[in-house]
Amino acid sequence: MISVCMATYNGERFLNEQIDSILPQLSLYDELVISDDNSTDSTRDIIKSYQDSRIKFFHNEQRKGVTHNFEMALIHSKGDIILLADQDDVWLPNKIEELTQFLTKGDYDVVTCNCALTDINLNIIQNEYYTNKSPIDKSVWGNLVKDLWLGCCIAFRREILLATLPFPKKAAAHDLWIALYSQLHFKCGYYPKVLQLYRRHENTVSFAGGKSTHKLLYRINYRLYLVYHLLIRSIIKKTIDMEIYFINPPFKAEFGKFSRESRSPAITKSGALYYPLWLIYAALYSEKNGHKIHFLDAPAKQLNEEQSLEIIQRNENEHSLFVLDTSTPSIKSDVDFAKKIKQLYPKSFITLVGTHPTACAEETLSYSSAVDAIAIGEYDCIIKDLADALEKGENIYTVRGLCLRSDNGYVRTAIMPPMKNLDDLPYAAKFIKEYLNEKDYFFAAATYPSIQIFTGRGCPFRCNFCVYPQTMHGHAFRSRSAENVVGEFEYIANNFQDVKEVVIEDDTFTANKKRVMEICRLLVEKGVNKRLKWLCNARVDLDYETMKAMKKAGCRLIIPGIESGSQQILDNIKKGTKVEQFYSYVSNAKKAGLLIHACYMVGNNGETKETMNETLRLALKLNTDTAQFFPLIPYPGTEAYEWAKSNGYIETNYAKYCLPDGTHNTLLSLPELSADEMVAFCNMARKKYYLRFSYIFYRLRVGLVNPSDLRRSFKAFGRLKHYLFK
Repeated sequence: MISVCMATYNGERFLNEQIDSILPQLSLYDELVISDDNSTDSTRDIIKSYQDSRIKFFHNEQRKGVTHNFEMALIHSKGDIILLADQDDVWLPNKIEELTQFLTKGDYDVVTCNCALTDINLNIIQNEYYTNKSPIDKSVWGNLVKDLWLGCCIAFRREILLATLPFPKKAAAHDLWIALYSQLHFKCGYYPKVLQLYRRHENTVSFAGGKSTHKLLYRINYRLYLVYHLLIRSIIKKTIDMEIYFINPPFKAEFGKFSRESRSPAITKSGALYYPLWLIYAALYSEKNGHKIHFLDAPAKQLNEEQSLEIIQRNENEHSLFVLDTSTPSIKSDVDFAKKIKQLYPKSFITLVGTHPTACAEETLSYSSAVDAIAIGEYDCIIKDLADALEKGENIYTVRGLCLRSDNGYVRTAIMPPMKNLDDLPYAAKFIKEYLNEKDYFFAAATYPSIQIFTGRGCPFRCNFCVYPQTMHGHAFRSRSAENVVGEFEYIANNFQDVKEVVIEDDTFTANKKRVMEICRLLVEKGVNKRLKWLCNARVDLDYETMKAMKKAGCRLIIPGIESGSQQILDNIKKGTKVEQFYSYVSNAKKAGLLIHACYMVGNNGETKETMNETLRLALKLNTDTAQFFPLIPYPGTEAYEWAKSNGYIETNYAKYCLPDGTHNTLLSLPELSADEMVAFCNMARKKYYLRFSYIFYRLRVGLVNPSDLRRSFKAFGRLKHYLFK
C-alpha cells in the first residue's frame, strides 16, 4: 500500500492541480492523506468536494505549523511506502510508479528524485533542480550545513517513521530531519529523472536554492539543535527494558470461573472454562521476539481483584506494558481493574484487547484515562510492535493496529495485516506446560483434562452472529501447516501424561479438506492417534470420506452449528446451509463412528414460536449424541448486533449481558418473542431432549462400552441437573 502525505494551509489557489496530478497514480488500495492546519480559505471545501475514498482528510483545530502538520499526516498514514507532497506542486504522470519501483528494486530505504523549477504559472525556469550534486552525493554533515533535500521529492519505507517520529519539537523542516536521520542510519538512493514540477511563488516555504532569510545565529543554533537530537536518537537505542504482563482479569470470582475467551463469555452452566488462547499466542509471540513476559489467568484460579493485584505486585512493573483481555459483560470491570493497575504503576502502559474493545474502541478508551490504547483485532504482532516502540522510545502512533487518544479525540493507526504464516507462532501447549495448569480448565464436550489449540484463523463463511471472524481474525482462512499441527499433537502426547484429548478451537477446522486429510494421514503415520483423541468444529458440508479419515486419525467428536430448523432463518443469518444437509451429515457421522454435539440457537431474525418448535422437532429427529439450546446473544461488532440494536430489540447496557451471578443473560426481545419466552423455550428443549427414556438408555449403553464417556456424562449431568429439574 502507498500513502501520499500532504500538509495543507490556505492552499485553495493551486490545490486542485496537485490533487488531480496525484489521484490518477494511486490504486484503489492506496491513499492520499491530507492534514489541514486550520485553513481560513476554501481549502477544506476543495478537499471534501472530491468524495474519493482514497482521500483521508484530517483537520487540526489549532495551528501546528508546517512541520507538525506534516507529522499529523504521517501519523495517520497506513502505507508501506510513503511519499510527501506539497500542496502547490504538480506531479508528472509516472512519478509514483517510477519512484517506488526504484525504491524497492534498489532495496533502498529512502529515495529522492529530480524536479523542474517553475514560476507561478508552471512555466519552467530551470529544467533540473539537481544539476551538479544530488543530496546523496553530500555527507549528512554537508547537508546539515547546506541542505539539498526537497521533501516533496522523497519516498521512503514505513520503517523510517518508526525511527524519525516524533519530530523534535522545535524542528523547522520535517524533510531535513527525515533526510539527515535516514542518511545516518539507512540506505538512500537518488533517481535522476525529473518527476515533478516544483512551483516557486511568494508563499513557497522553501525557495529551493534561494538564500535563507534567517539570521546567521539562528541558523547555527538550529543546526546544533538538530545535531543534538540526531545524537540522542542514535545513541539511546533503548530507554527501558520493556516487560509485558498479560492478564486475564478477575470477574465475579465469588460465583465461579468466568470463561472470558469463549464465544459467549460467562460463568457457564456446565462449568466450562476456556483457555485464554488469544492471550497465550500473543504472549508466546512477544516472548519469541525477545520480550520478557509475565502471565496471570485470574479466572483459572478463581482469584478476586485483591488476590490478583497481590500477585501482580510481586514483580517490578513500573515501566511494564500491561495487556488486559476483556469481554462485553465484563468490560466495565476490566477497565476498573486497569485503573487499579495504573494507580499502582503510573508510568506503565495499559492496552486492552479482545472482541469488545475491537468493536467499540473509541467508546472503551473514553471510559478511563488509565487505558492508554486499544489493540484492534488479532493482536500478536500489535503487542510485539508496541512493546518494541515503547522500549526504544519511538512514536507509538506508527504502530499498526492501535486506537489511541489524540489532540482531536481519538485516532486509529494503520491496520495491522493478519499474520500470514501461522507456523511462526510457537505451540500453545508449550506455554500451557510452562505457565498454566491444564487441570484448571474444563470443556464439557471433551475428556477431562484437555488441551485447546488453534490450527487456523479466519472463517470463509458469513454467519451474521459469529463474533471472531467479524472482530478478530477476518474471513480469509489461514492455517498452520499439517506438519506443524501434528508436531504440537506429538508435544502434547509426550508432555501431558494426564491429557487424553485435544480440542481444536478453529471456527471451522474442516474448511480445507486437503489440509485436514494431510493432518489425519500424519497423525496415523506417527501413531499419535493411538495416544490422543480430538474434537473440532465442523460444518455440515463435511463429506463422508473426510469423516472416515478423521475417525481413523483419532477424532472422537464433531461440533456443527445447526442453529435452526427453519430454512428462512438459516438464510436470514447467512448460514449458507440447507436443512436437508443436516440429515445426511448426521447419518454419515454416525456411519463413520463420530459423535456429534449439535448447537441450536433461537431468537434470530424472523424467529417465532413456530420456528422455535421447528428447531426442537429437528433436534429430536437428528438425535445427536448431545445438543445445546441457547437464545441468540448478539455481541458488538457483529451484523446480528447491528440488526438488533437498529431495531430496538436489545439493551446496550453491557453489564446486563450476564446475570448477577455471572451466568448468561438474554437481553434480546423480538416483537413476537420476549427474552423470557426464549429462555423458557431453551429450558424446556433441554429437558425434552435429555430426559427422554430412549436417550438416557442410549447414554448408559454407550457408557458401558466407553467408561470415560460414562464419567463425562455423569459429570455433565451433575453440573446441569439444577437447570434440568428446576
